[in-house]
Amino acid sequence: MCGIAGFTGTPNPDLLTRMGERIAHRGPDQRGRYEHEGISLTHARLSIIDLSEAGRQPMQTVDGRYTIVYNGELYNYRALREEYLREGFVFRTQTDTEVFLASLSLHGLQDLGRMHGMFAFVIWDTLEKRLFAARDRMGIKPLYLAHRGNDIGFASEIKALLPWTGPCREDEEARSIYLALGYVPGPRTMFAGITSLSPGCLYHWQDGKEQTIPYHQETDVSPASTSRTHEQIVAELRTRVDASVEAQLVSDRPVGLFLSGGWDSSVVAASMRRARPDASMKAFTVRFAHDTDDKKFNQDADIAKKTAQALAIQHYEVSLSANDVIARADQVAFALDQPSANHSIYALDKVATLAATEVPVVLSGDGGDESFGGYTRYAFVERMKWWMRVPVSARRGLVRSLSSSTWVRNHADALEASSAAALFTSFHAAPSRQLSRWFPGVAHPFASAEQIFAERIESLHLSSQDPVATFMAVDRALWLRDDAFPRADRMTMLHGLEARVPLTDDALVAFAASLPTHLHVSHGQ
Repeated sequence: MCGIAGFTGTPNPDLLTRMGERIAHRGPDQRGRYEHEGISLTHARLSIIDLSEAGRQPMQTVDGRYTIVYNGELYNYRALREEYLREGFVFRTQTDTEVFLASLSLHGLQDLGRMHGMFAFVIWDTLEKRLFAARDRMGIKPLYLAHRGNDIGFASEIKALLPWTGPCREDEEARSIYLALGYVPGPRTMFAGITSLSPGCLYHWQDGKEQTIPYHQETDVSPASTSRTHEQIVAELRTRVDASVEAQLVSDRPVGLFLSGGWDSSVVAASMRRARPDASMKAFTVRFAHDTDDKKFNQDADIAKKTAQALAIQHYEVSLSANDVIARADQVAFALDQPSANHSIYALDKVATLAATEVPVVLSGDGGDESFGGYTRYAFVERMKWWMRVPVSARRGLVRSLSSSTWVRNHADALEASSAAALFTSFHAAPSRQLSRWFPGVAHPFASAEQIFAERIESLHLSSQDPVATFMAVDRALWLRDDAFPRADRMTMLHGLEARVPLTDDALVAFAASLPTHLHVSHGQ
């Protein structure tokens, strides 16, 4: 895992240095830069695969034509490497980085869709004076873009772009959406003129002209009936989880685990132990320091401890107090680049601080809920199926007649929703009436957020009419991509720690989406 930054146009060594300093925390092991006519690249390396000097970036092809800066991990790089070797590409390292250079040299990056992992890269073609950039299909790793005249700037974090762009004004539309959702969905950012490259897309720039081409779209959500038994489906799921975890254990350095006590990280922990039955493993958990008689207050931490013991995993705990939150508020805000209303950022910051002292890589359970129906909102939507068939006018009339009920008032947006976008927004945003009272000077934050949901639903080209399957697909393409992944990236990379998410493996997500919805959510459970 690493940090990348740079820009096209006339090289400016001092400017490139300042951009590089803003991402230095992402790669504490090596620093590198490349400046040539029309391009400036800087890289901060966290060494995970091929720890030798040969893995230093920026990295070039033998002929010097292509130069890459890359952030991420390509889990099937060994198979691709063998294929490219047979086709005649001359490799000089054992890194996954060089596989992208081989792909461009041999196939013009047409096989990006075959690459499974989490990544963001920028490649410069010295001969044609053109630039290529791409992000992984799930949007796990970040890449931000900005324009200055005909030139393009790019970086792993927004803060690294600001020395190049100069002062930026606030994007008022993004602010409105943030006040409703608690995060800023891409490609917008809170900074006018700075955008995030869309996941699953290949970006091309040459002489001030640019083009963005999708190389992947999520498998259409079409849950189907199946002749397989429940036991057969469970067995296949276990096989697929094990395959993903095995692939994401690839590393030349130790790999640990964020263990929360939930099903998702516990499943990953069990799979890690199956993959490495005799290996020494380390897991990291947050316990909250607070005076309370509630026995369930730290239930997750208690379960995580028992899980680690059962799997013979060395368990580390770190305590998070209110004073810790106050002490870290400024550093966390600066690391995030954009505001986040999710309170888990402080727990993530704290546990990453601990984990980074023991291992450079951790697996986490992120993404399990969004594919396997883990959130209560999916159960609510499943129960809403019959209600949504009632005409909107009748539903609104009933809601008004029951307005004395606190529960009805709190769920009025969902009960009155006239579309899937409005229904889904109601689960992610504060009630529209409250938003209007809280932010009287902001133009329609709920409506702005609803428009984002409508656009994302349309972009997915879903054929399924099942609201639960659709909601999970939208959460993967919106909340997971634009809220959960950026938080995890910033809070781990702040400490030079790489976090991997095996439950978001492409094949695993597609398998989950193909299953009948009742296997994920049924009767409100």
